[in-house]
Amino acid sequence: MTHVLVLGGSGFVGRAVCRDAVQRGWQVTSLSRSGAPPETILAQDTALRQVDWKRGNAIEEEGIRASAALEGCDVVVHCIGTLVEGWGGLPSDTRRTYDDLSLKTTQSLLATISPNSPRKAVGYVSANDFGYLGSAILPGYYRAKRQAETLLLNQAVGESPLLRRVVVIRPGLIYGWERPATVPVAWIYNLFAFFTAGYAPMGKPVDAVARTLLNALEAPEASPRQIIEVDQI
Repeated sequence: MTHVLVLGGSGFVGRAVCRDAVQRGWQVTSLSRSGAPPETILAQDTALRQVDWKRGNAIEEEGIRASAALEGCDVVVHCIGTLVEGWGGLPSDTRRTYDDLSLKTTQSLLATISPNSPRKAVGYVSANDFGYLGSAILPGYYRAKRQAETLLLNQAVGESPLLRRVVVIRPGLIYGWERPATVPVAWIYNLFAFFTAGYAPMGKPVDAVARTLLNALEAPEASPRQIIEVDQI
């Protein structure tokens, strides 16, 4: 049985990844700052109730090690991130930057993987840059995402790669009914994308993003490095 560790599994994208992995028959462990999602969500979702929810801070190496979440897993999916820096209902002295959530968590993950253990596959949920429009508006967000991508992709090549495989997925707008406000926004946005001949990438359902990523990680005899763009989701 495949055992997947989902960093940020209690979030919007993370829950979709956890749910899809459970439905594949995988053993699923989530590591996030909040631990399990709210009980109201778990009560309505049989798949999510099968996840081993662990609480920990993936920004620090000790946070990953203390949870023992890496032990025995074959696959790691990194879903940690936020579009609005410093947001999240935390006190101002504990709010996290783009570098904290995207780059430092990736560095901590790599630092806690032993080169003597069986090599793991890693999936990373990144972001499309909206034809460079997004990177002009949120430069720190995209810089941290691309730096994290590079760190991971570099660990899947060379004479003694640390990782067996790395899959980076770059969705644009992600929507789903678990966040109801995203659905009408996506409808309007996708009309704009359609009538502007694809100037902006189409928004994708969160379940499709999760399914595409796990399909790629599960694919036999695939390339050790793969980047999935919006039109491939």
